[in-house]
Amino acid sequence: MALLLVNGREYFIDVASIEVYELGGGSCAIQYDGSHQFLIVGGRKSGGASNEYFCHHPELYGNQWLPCKSKIEAIKLGAQY
Repeated sequence: MALLLVNGREYFIDVASIEVYELGGGSCAIQYDGSHQFLIVGGRKSGGASNEYFCHHPELYGNQWLPCKSKIEAIKLGAQY
């Protein structure tokens, strides 16, 4: 279990380690367990609504962008095996 701090709140994610890299423009690259990576885009910084996020994880979901209602929901959706 990894502890992740998002917007001042603590969340437990079911992976060994997780790192969030802010890319700008509402984009984040997420790396977990050393070698797995995925991308999150959304929120007000990207020009969308505050509850409009998308998760792109090619290893798990191919070329699909999956909609999510929050940043933490997108992280939990992507940080799986």
